[in-house]
Amino acid sequence: MATAQKAADKGNADALYFLARNYAKGDGVIQNCANAAIYMRGAADAGNAAAQNDLGAYYARGLGVKQDLQEAAK
Repeated sequence: MATAQKAADKGNADALYFLARNYAKGDGVIQNCANAAIYMRGAADAGNAAAQNDLGAYYARGLGVKQDLQEAAK
């Protein structure tokens, strides 16, 4: 996980998504949807298509973020 964190700190989209999924599932860390959303946003902004899709679902459902259907549609 430390390697992924280092890569995420450098803006690596795949590492950001990996950490987002870990926080979403509670895999190796305490489950935390707010942290998952933060990493998911970074991965989405860095161009990770899966993160863009998942972030839309987070906004649609209000998972770790305030529900916002307009943001979900983006």
